[in-house]
Amino acid sequence: MIGYDFYVYWQIGRAILQGTDPYLVENAAYPPATIVLYALFGLLPYLPAFAIWSGLNVLSLFDVLRRNKLIRQFPAWLAFTPTLFILLTGQIDLIFFWLISWLNCGGWTSVLAAAAITLKPQIALVALPWQIIRWLLHDRKQLLRWIAVCAALHLSPLLLNPHFYQRWIETVQSDANWRAPLSSGIFLLTNVSVPIPLLILAALAIAIWGLTRDEITARMALLLAQPIGLWYEDILLVGLAPWQLLVPIG
Repeated sequence: MIGYDFYVYWQIGRAILQGTDPYLVENAAYPPATIVLYALFGLLPYLPAFAIWSGLNVLSLFDVLRRNKLIRQFPAWLAFTPTLFILLTGQIDLIFFWLISWLNCGGWTSVLAAAAITLKPQIALVALPWQIIRWLLHDRKQLLRWIAVCAALHLSPLLLNPHFYQRWIETVQSDANWRAPLSSGIFLLTNVSVPIPLLILAALAIAIWGLTRDEITARMALLLAQPIGLWYEDILLVGLAPWQLLVPIG
């Protein structure tokens, strides 16, 4: 179904606005701070909301490529399989890809972008560890700002419903079993019965190796070691490798 994932977001938003339990919506496995923001989607009828969301996704990709002087590659990256999937389903990963592009801007821009990225934990596990280590070693003031903003962001849903986190954990537990086999990293090997303990050891080794290198290498290594991500999160590779390689492989 075209727009299926966005339809889930929209239904969550409508549930918040109507005062009902958003975790009763099918596939609503999103952190509480995220579902509160989805209320914005529910303010409009579904089709206009999906059209606006699709436009924001395209503009996000365009802006990242423009600021990285890769704008001529825009048509090619639109043909990248993760891009097409995200646009057709209304997924949220292109927005997170755009947020990641602001991490190195410094000041509050980096802090707010890093805090917003935590709204999707599987993206945060790929995009933020290198940044957090850098702040820990060289700019602890930024790290403290980020912790404070994250605390405010993720505790605010408790003002609406103190049981939101309990409901979220219950939902996530039921989803955990099917995510690893759909990963784009080494946990994909669970499909050919490679033992989970062996994959965990390999993932830790890859992650540690990547985090001792530069930011781009770290991000690629963490994506490879990611245990819970889905294949379309390979959108994070846009611009990190030649489109002539990744688009055909996709």
